[in-house]
Amino acid sequence: MAFKMKGIKNFGEGTPLYKKGDKKTIAGEDTDIIKTDSKGKDYALSMYDMASGINEGDTLFAPKHKIPSVHGYVMGGENYDATETEDSKKRKKGPKSYTLSTQNPEKYQD
Repeated sequence: MAFKMKGIKNFGEGTPLYKKGDKKTIAGEDTDIIKTDSKGKDYALSMYDMASGINEGDTLFAPKHKIPSVHGYVMGGENYDATETEDSKKRKKGPKSYTLSTQNPEKYQD
């Protein structure tokens, strides 16, 4: 008797591996050095493609005093939520841009 493979069933809706609708996140150590654009906004670039949907080269805006930094980099060891900017939503092709926010904001309050 032969068995026919029907594929993996662990990726459907309602399973832990299903990512539809999940927030996009990125770890601090997966970002490049923080730079400042001509408008004075701090940003970093994503260095890798993430499973959450952030791709290599996407711009990650890091608001001052809200995103902890160490030696000019976004602090590693933390995951950050990424919200797509309005301008980025209008673009159909090319790199996207996101605004980062901490998952534990009370931890970094002044």
